[in-house]
Amino acid sequence: ALNAGIVRCGEVLRKFESSLQEDLALLAEAPRASLEYKLAALRYAERRAAEASQRAFKGRLAELSSLEYYQERRLRSLNLTPIETEEELDALREESARAAGRGIGQDYEW
Repeated sequence: ALNAGIVRCGEVLRKFESSLQEDLALLAEAPRASLEYKLAALRYAERRAAEASQRAFKGRLAELSSLEYYQERRLRSLNLTPIETEEELDALREESARAAGRGIGQDYEW
């Protein structure tokens, strides 16, 4: 969703027909009551909002790698780390089999 926001903000910024410098020049020279001034002020505000949104999306995307979720923090506090590799799963199976005194998947005769 963050990438989509970055892309969408970029699309909005590219759709502006006038450049930032042209709008700033118009704001500096045009009378405040004129329609051109009001339109340039509106474009300037929209451009700033789109740029700020794009920066916020990029900043949030950069923070994701270091973000820690509550569930991860809670599991770590309980010494319950998630199993991420086959080696960790095999080690857990061996430990469980030793603790139970039997092999996992052993057939029982009832």
